[in-house]
Amino acid sequence: MDAGLATVVAAAITGVGSVLVVLVQKFRSENRKDHAEVISELRWLRRIVERVETKYDKHVEEFHVGEKDGVVKNQRLARRKS
Repeated sequence: MDAGLATVVAAAITGVGSVLVVLVQKFRSENRKDHAEVISELRWLRRIVERVETKYDKHVEEFHVGEKDGVVKNQRLARRKS
């Protein structure tokens, strides 16, 4: 192989490698951005779920006020259940 041809081949390989490195780095930064957005949405969703659970727990506690061993003491609650 001629020295000039070897230089051209080495330059071509280096150029292709450089382009690939740039593309990989670009995709990595996009992946980080996408990951950050997904994490943000998951945190938002978790807050909503926690609020719903809290409201449900309050509702259940209020509904079962006056019950003792399955017997309802409050007549108004008894009418609702029947």
